[in-house]
Amino acid sequence: MMNFEAVNLTLGERELRDDIRSFLNSALPRHTFTPGLGMNAIKDPGFSRELGKRGWLGMGLPVAYGGHNRSAVERFIVVEELLRWGAPIGHHWVADRQSGPVINKFGTEEQKRRFLPRICSGELSFCIGMSESESGSDLASLSTKATRIDGGWVLEGRKIWTTAAHENDWIIVLCRTTPSDQVSDKRNGMSQLIVDLKSPGITTSQVRFIDGTADFCEVVFDSVFVPDEFVLGEIGQGWSQNTSELAYERGGPDRWLSSYLLIEELLRQETERFDSESVPTELLDLLGNCVAHYWILHHLSISVARSIDNGGAPALEASLVKELGTHFEQDVVLAVLSHVDQVPNISDSSIFNQLLVTSALTQPSFTIRGGTNEILRSVISKGLQHGDVRPISGVDPILIETVDRLLASLATHQEIENAEQTGWSSTIWTALCASGFTWVGIDESRGGSGGTTQDMAAVLFALGRSAAPVPVAETGFIAGWWLTRFGLPLAHGPMALIPTNSAQTTASISNGRIKVSAQVPWARHCETLVLNLRTDNGLLILAIDSENFVTTVGSNLAGEALDSVCIDAEITSIRTVHLPSGPELEQALSELEARAVLARLIMSAGALETILQMTLDYTHSRHQFGKPVASFQAVQHHLVTIAQSAVQARMAVDVALGSLNDGSFEIEIAAARIVIDDAIALGTRAAHQAHAAMGVTREYSLHQFTRRLWSWRHEVGGTQSWRRRLGRIVFERGADELFATISK
Repeated sequence: MMNFEAVNLTLGERELRDDIRSFLNSALPRHTFTPGLGMNAIKDPGFSRELGKRGWLGMGLPVAYGGHNRSAVERFIVVEELLRWGAPIGHHWVADRQSGPVINKFGTEEQKRRFLPRICSGELSFCIGMSESESGSDLASLSTKATRIDGGWVLEGRKIWTTAAHENDWIIVLCRTTPSDQVSDKRNGMSQLIVDLKSPGITTSQVRFIDGTADFCEVVFDSVFVPDEFVLGEIGQGWSQNTSELAYERGGPDRWLSSYLLIEELLRQETERFDSESVPTELLDLLGNCVAHYWILHHLSISVARSIDNGGAPALEASLVKELGTHFEQDVVLAVLSHVDQVPNISDSSIFNQLLVTSALTQPSFTIRGGTNEILRSVISKGLQHGDVRPISGVDPILIETVDRLLASLATHQEIENAEQTGWSSTIWTALCASGFTWVGIDESRGGSGGTTQDMAAVLFALGRSAAPVPVAETGFIAGWWLTRFGLPLAHGPMALIPTNSAQTTASISNGRIKVSAQVPWARHCETLVLNLRTDNGLLILAIDSENFVTTVGSNLAGEALDSVCIDAEITSIRTVHLPSGPELEQALSELEARAVLARLIMSAGALETILQMTLDYTHSRHQFGKPVASFQAVQHHLVTIAQSAVQARMAVDVALGSLNDGSFEIEIAAARIVIDDAIALGTRAAHQAHAAMGVTREYSLHQFTRRLWSWRHEVGGTQSWRRRLGRIVFERGADELFATISK
């Protein structure tokens, strides 16, 4: 399946990021230049040459040709910083991103020595010669042709939507060298030529873009002679070479940063208008939502780069990120336009307004350039295959295999259905306890099973994948961890934490008695409930055994126990520990909350993985109109939506889990919570749509996962509160720290 893994930057990579940030602050101070929108930035040959001197062009090319043999991640870091700054990268952009790598991969020794050093120094500029007006997305139907003559080729035809052809130096042209009626597949018989844009017979006409600029061009080739020395790669292999070139266009930060500066400048403008006490909640909602999705796209995108460094060929992953990112770029523009109370004014020269005007006019192009999203979705869907789910990293494979095998035999469709009668599955619970999985991640000296937090995350992920109705997360990952951290003994049976930040919870101590009213998951099955109560000088932790609470049966959307609890007991009958106020207590409480959130997110990621697998199986095995349902474009689009939901959820969990281990997790937990809420909403809707009537029947298992996901997304705080929480962090840090927050 898809291979996205969270990336931890090395010390050297972090130093490189600091270097490029320092350079940009010095060379292009904010508001001393007109920033561009991502890769649509202006052309500045001098700036490009300065980047070349610093070794920031041709970073992945061989040293022998002027390159630097640096990694894909290192190049990603530099490009990401340039794009989010709005730096004038137009001169070198295409040459550095794809022309150089393609020439290095397919070019002759002479071509490499001629072009690559000057690309690396920022001297040469290149264009992409692919699109034709009559071909559109059907690139294989192009009509530009080259005819063989002595010493070279005569090129005839025209290319359109060729950015900066009127001022760039060279263009790599995809053309037909064998007539289409002489090949069995129209993708055969194509070749690539490197063409000097100053050659006789070339006419370049500027095409006015929707925003009034004229960088788009039509290039006409009228009997243009191209010497043999400028044939790129092999004659007839142009299609496969071109496909390789397209891979350089997708998956990078250029596919989700086009409208980033709009958010940064909005934040800069709004922090001048409001203080932290008066900031509108709508602005916090907007900031929190945007930052969460920038955060996940950053991690997905840099994962593609790391995969390349590890020898992978992440074409599917790159396409998926491109499709996801370009939609988001448009969503950002529409969200800002909905938020601001000003009409975009072309005559207003302020930076924010100019960014707003340009974004509003150009955003329709975001999902077109580099391949329309509709075509990409069809391509991506064909690459999705049923396969093994990637396990939580850093976990003993024997543990994963054992949990999966146990759940496969016990968490059957019928067992989960039967569990709705009692609110849980005692059969699955007993088996998990007998195997020690309930207490994984808690030290053996404290009554646990040993292992790491990653090990327990693997157990929770498997539970989500199987929809097992048991309180393992509440018992071991949350309440058990909390009690043992402060010396209270573990109960032998299920436990749960009473949510103190819920509107349904009231708790007080008076005259030696504790009174509590709350709604608690799994309460009727719990031997112990854990409650945290703030006091004047610290925190009182109470471990309340079952004889001291009464439950009234309730259920969540999935039929799992969600019970009302009433406690009225002598405080002396309850095990307690008092913790003094201080930073250590606040950090511990923050980690407890993070664990409560993360537990549900991990299980949600597991459930989304299963939904993807189920939908792939169903749509490939179900036939309509004589072919698999998965071959219909509308269904393919649903499959991609589910895949994107699963991928985002899994990456969000991986990054948040890593931050929990590092002890700094506030941003990651909030962002993961927001991202996974959206993933659940979109993924479950697409899954039911793809399954049609079958998916809403009780005898089919899809509902066992979607109903749990719908329940889990409402736990541990609503998404709006998390958006506002993250938005406030961003607002208080300010615009200058915005990207550091996203790329932390």
